[in-house]
Amino acid sequence: MLKNKFVLPKELTIKCNKSCRFCFFDYAANSIGDNYIFNGLNSKDVCNLINSNDYKIKTWEKDEIMLHYGDNLNHLYILVKGIAICEIMSFRGKVLRVDELTSADIIGNSFIYGKNSKIPYDVIAKTFTRAIMIKKDIFMNVFLKNERILTNYLNIINSWSRKQTKKLKLLGLSTLKGKVAYYLLECAKNKNCTSYKIDNTQCELAEMFGVARQSITRVIKELDNKNIIESKGKKVSILNKEALLTLLK
Repeated sequence: MLKNKFVLPKELTIKCNKSCRFCFFDYAANSIGDNYIFNGLNSKDVCNLINSNDYKIKTWEKDEIMLHYGDNLNHLYILVKGIAICEIMSFRGKVLRVDELTSADIIGNSFIYGKNSKIPYDVIAKTFTRAIMIKKDIFMNVFLKNERILTNYLNIINSWSRKQTKKLKLLGLSTLKGKVAYYLLECAKNKNCTSYKIDNTQCELAEMFGVARQSITRVIKELDNKNIIESKGKKVSILNKEALLTLLK
């Protein structure tokens, strides 16, 4: 069992499986963030809501498929380690990256509850990945018991939907130059500066836009040669914002 960062209340220690290799209660009490399902709760709150029989821990090796397109989402999968990518295949046979998930993210958060709870993309482990699995009917009872967790979950869905809306706007641009320009402007807006390190590699951008990596390299080089941006690896400086905005039209 991993070394705890806190001590479980004595009256709740019976729920702790001392032979486990991963302590869910330790994780839940020490993970924070605005988009985290247990944000604002302490260890005692979590132990009162979920006991050791309510969840399972599952792991996947790098490049292993975690969920296939069309699989039923009967559980909440909360990532606790690693990176997972969500991909769909276009009608032209190109792979499009829908999302990238990291620790504390919930797989398919918007599709778990509803008449059609099938996942609409493949989920693949980009690195060694570990997730907590909690049956969704059990978690529905958690929602009913704790309004804070329900609010957290709705905030997670809200943030995810806004992120996907931005991606749809990006994919709606007709040219690759326009898509790259939009991406660079959004990065500058989010980081509140014109010189920054982009979050994605050129390979990841190619998957995001459904093009070859060489096409991304060619567009960035062209923008650099025209002194619209200055690019050195993942470091980018926007030199001519108006020129980038023109590419969006």
